[in-house]
Amino acid sequence: MKKTFKAITAAATLLASITSNAQDTHINALEQNATKIHQLAKSDAELSQIFIALEKLTSSIDEVSLGIKAKQLHLDKARLKELTIIRHLLDMNSTLLVTKYEQAIRSEYRQTYRQYASSIRQLDDAMLPAKEKFGLLNVAHIEGLDVSEQELAEINLAAEKRG
Repeated sequence: MKKTFKAITAAATLLASITSNAQDTHINALEQNATKIHQLAKSDAELSQIFIALEKLTSSIDEVSLGIKAKQLHLDKARLKELTIIRHLLDMNSTLLVTKYEQAIRSEYRQTYRQYASSIRQLDDAMLPAKEKFGLLNVAHIEGLDVSEQELAEINLAAEKRG
Protein backbone atom coordinates (compact mmCIF):
# COMPACT_ATOMS: atom_id res chain seq x y z
CA MET A 1 0.00 0.00 0.00
CA LYS A 2 2.93 2.32 0.75
CA LYS A 3 4.36 2.00 -2.77
CA THR A 4 0.92 2.54 -4.28
CA PHE A 5 0.41 5.64 -2.15
CA LYS A 6 3.78 7.06 -3.21
CA ALA A 7 3.00 6.36 -6.87
CA ILE A 8 -0.44 7.97 -6.62
CA THR A 9 0.94 10.98 -4.75
CA ALA A 10 3.77 11.39 -7.25
CA ALA A 11 1.35 11.14 -10.17
CA ALA A 12 -1.05 13.65 -8.62
CA THR A 13 1.81 16.05 -7.87
CA LEU A 14 3.15 15.73 -11.41
CA LEU A 15 -0.26 16.37 -12.91
CA ALA A 16 -0.79 19.31 -10.58
CA SER A 17 2.47 20.90 -11.66
CA ILE A 18 1.64 20.42 -15.34
CA THR A 19 -1.90 21.79 -15.17
CA SER A 20 -1.41 24.35 -12.40
CA ASN A 21 -3.29 27.64 -12.67
CA ALA A 22 -5.65 29.70 -10.54
CA GLN A 23 -8.55 27.27 -11.04
CA ASP A 24 -6.44 24.42 -9.71
CA THR A 25 -6.01 25.98 -6.26
CA HIS A 26 -8.90 23.92 -4.89
CA ILE A 27 -7.64 20.73 -6.53
CA ASN A 28 -4.14 21.32 -5.14
CA ALA A 29 -5.58 21.94 -1.66
CA LEU A 30 -7.60 18.73 -1.99
CA GLU A 31 -4.49 16.76 -2.90
CA GLN A 32 -2.49 18.26 -0.02
CA ASN A 33 -5.24 17.56 2.51
CA ALA A 34 -5.69 13.99 1.27
CA THR A 35 -1.94 13.40 1.49
CA LYS A 36 -1.85 14.87 5.00
CA ILE A 37 -4.56 12.49 6.23
CA HIS A 38 -2.66 9.55 4.83
CA GLN A 39 0.57 10.66 6.49
CA LEU A 40 -1.12 11.29 9.84
CA ALA A 41 -2.86 7.93 9.86
CA LYS A 42 0.32 6.11 8.84
CA SER A 43 2.35 7.85 11.56
CA ASP A 44 -0.20 6.97 14.27
CA ALA A 45 -0.82 10.62 15.06
CA GLU A 46 -3.21 11.62 17.80
CA LEU A 47 -6.80 10.69 16.98
CA SER A 48 -8.17 14.22 17.42
CA GLN A 49 -5.48 15.58 15.08
CA ILE A 50 -6.42 13.05 12.38
CA PHE A 51 -10.12 13.85 12.54
CA ILE A 52 -9.55 17.61 12.59
CA ALA A 53 -7.54 17.12 9.39
CA LEU A 54 -10.37 14.94 8.06
CA GLU A 55 -12.80 17.84 8.57
CA LYS A 56 -10.45 20.08 6.56
CA LEU A 57 -10.23 17.41 3.83
CA THR A 58 -14.03 17.17 3.78
CA SER A 59 -14.21 20.93 3.27
CA SER A 60 -11.72 20.70 0.38
CA ILE A 61 -13.75 17.94 -1.25
CA ASP A 62 -16.90 20.06 -0.92
CA GLU A 63 -15.19 23.09 -2.48
CA VAL A 64 -14.03 21.08 -5.49
CA SER A 65 -17.45 19.44 -5.92
CA LEU A 66 -19.26 22.78 -5.73
CA GLY A 67 -16.78 24.35 -8.15
CA ILE A 68 -17.36 21.58 -10.68
CA LYS A 69 -21.15 21.70 -10.32
CA ALA A 70 -21.22 25.51 -10.58
CA LYS A 71 -18.99 25.24 -13.66
CA GLN A 72 -16.42 27.51 -12.00
CA LEU A 73 -13.95 24.65 -12.22
CA HIS A 74 -13.59 23.44 -15.79
CA LEU A 75 -12.66 19.77 -16.06
CA ASP A 76 -10.55 19.08 -19.09
CA LYS A 77 -9.15 15.59 -19.55
CA ALA A 78 -5.91 16.34 -17.65
CA ARG A 79 -7.73 17.78 -14.62
CA LEU A 80 -10.18 14.89 -14.66
CA LYS A 81 -7.29 12.42 -14.61
CA GLU A 82 -5.71 14.32 -11.74
CA LEU A 83 -8.98 14.25 -9.81
CA THR A 84 -9.35 10.54 -10.55
CA ILE A 85 -5.92 9.90 -9.05
CA ILE A 86 -6.82 11.97 -5.99
CA ARG A 87 -10.10 10.06 -5.78
CA HIS A 88 -8.11 6.80 -5.58
CA LEU A 89 -6.08 8.35 -2.76
CA LEU A 90 -9.34 9.15 -0.96
CA ASP A 91 -10.32 5.48 -1.28
CA MET A 92 -6.99 4.46 0.21
CA ASN A 93 -7.49 6.94 3.05
CA SER A 94 -10.96 5.57 3.74
CA THR A 95 -9.64 2.02 3.89
CA LEU A 96 -6.77 3.04 6.16
CA LEU A 97 -9.00 5.04 8.50
CA VAL A 98 -11.59 2.30 8.83
CA THR A 99 -8.92 -0.35 9.34
CA LYS A 100 -7.08 1.58 12.05
CA TYR A 101 -9.85 3.58 13.71
CA GLU A 102 -13.08 1.63 13.23
CA GLN A 103 -14.12 1.95 16.89
CA ALA A 104 -13.62 5.71 16.89
CA ILE A 105 -15.54 6.02 13.61
CA ARG A 106 -18.42 4.05 15.11
CA SER A 107 -18.53 6.25 18.19
CA GLU A 108 -17.16 9.75 18.79
CA TYR A 109 -16.12 10.52 15.18
CA ARG A 110 -19.16 9.00 13.48
CA GLN A 111 -20.57 12.31 12.24
CA THR A 112 -17.19 13.52 10.97
CA TYR A 113 -16.61 10.34 9.01
CA ARG A 114 -20.16 10.32 7.60
CA GLN A 115 -19.68 13.88 6.34
CA TYR A 116 -16.40 12.81 4.73
CA ALA A 117 -18.05 9.82 3.03
CA SER A 118 -20.95 12.00 1.86
CA SER A 119 -18.53 14.55 0.41
CA ILE A 120 -16.75 11.82 -1.54
CA ARG A 121 -20.09 10.74 -2.98
CA GLN A 122 -20.82 14.33 -4.03
CA LEU A 123 -17.40 14.53 -5.70
CA ASP A 124 -18.17 11.33 -7.62
CA ASP A 125 -21.49 12.81 -8.75
CA ALA A 126 -19.80 16.07 -9.81
CA MET A 127 -17.15 14.19 -11.82
CA LEU A 128 -19.66 11.92 -13.56
CA PRO A 129 -20.63 14.23 -16.48
CA ALA A 130 -16.96 14.83 -17.35
CA LYS A 131 -16.22 11.10 -17.17
CA GLU A 132 -19.13 10.47 -19.53
CA LYS A 133 -17.94 13.23 -21.87
CA PHE A 134 -14.45 11.75 -22.15
CA GLY A 135 -15.63 8.12 -22.24
CA LEU A 136 -13.93 7.24 -18.96
CA LEU A 137 -16.79 5.36 -17.32
CA ASN A 138 -16.08 1.74 -16.57
CA VAL A 139 -19.23 -0.16 -17.38
CA ALA A 140 -19.37 -3.91 -17.18
CA HIS A 141 -21.34 -5.70 -19.86
CA ILE A 142 -22.93 -8.89 -18.65
CA GLU A 143 -24.24 -11.04 -21.45
CA GLY A 144 -27.94 -11.76 -21.14
CA LEU A 145 -28.53 -9.00 -18.60
CA ASP A 146 -30.87 -6.51 -20.19
CA VAL A 147 -32.94 -4.24 -17.97
CA SER A 148 -35.65 -1.96 -19.28
CA GLU A 149 -35.97 1.59 -18.00
CA GLN A 150 -39.13 0.59 -16.15
CA GLU A 151 -37.37 -2.33 -14.44
CA LEU A 152 -34.44 -0.10 -13.53
CA ALA A 153 -36.82 2.50 -12.06
CA GLU A 154 -38.49 -0.23 -9.98
CA ILE A 155 -35.12 -1.48 -8.72
CA ASN A 156 -34.08 2.06 -7.77
CA LEU A 157 -37.39 2.70 -6.01
CA ALA A 158 -37.06 -0.53 -4.03
CA ALA A 159 -33.49 0.40 -3.06
CA GLU A 160 -34.62 3.85 -1.88
CA LYS A 161 -37.34 2.30 0.26
CA ARG A 162 -34.81 -0.03 1.90
CA GLY A 163 -32.17 2.68 2.40
